[in-house]
Amino acid sequence: MQSGPLREGILTVNKAWFGGTGCDAWADDRVEAFRAHAIAFLKMHFPDGQLRYASSHGDEEAFHFHVVVAVWTERATENRGVQRLLQASANPLVADYEHAQDLAGRHFAKIGLRRGERHAAARRAALANDVPQHGARRLPRGQLTTSGPPRRPTKRFCL
Repeated sequence: MQSGPLREGILTVNKAWFGGTGCDAWADDRVEAFRAHAIAFLKMHFPDGQLRYASSHGDEEAFHFHVVVAVWTERATENRGVQRLLQASANPLVADYEHAQDLAGRHFAKIGLRRGERHAAARRAALANDVPQHGARRLPRGQLTTSGPPRRPTKRFCL
């Protein structure tokens, strides 16, 4: 998800769980199980109209959902009275992505999925202890290259 009052995200799993690369390789029952559990997860954790958009896509290597959420809160002040504000961090899943991963892992365990490894926590610990990491997403401030193996470029797509 990105910063700003509206948050965009992608909900997906590894293509191997569906049966391989591309929709021709996917098992229909797995796609439907993921679709049903994804919709239930999104509705449960983004209630009261927070979930503004959810669209399933089969246009890449793995089936996935694109989502947009808008989290409204109210704040009362003496001068302005009650104000209705967009505050994405008021939703605990947006405020803490690792918590979101934990909840998703528990929810999707019902269909045989498990939470991925905790790479972010390992990166933070390594950075705090000045331990170089191969393949880390971010380099320490001022470091322009890494001695680790080359990284694959991030795959971008257009809708």
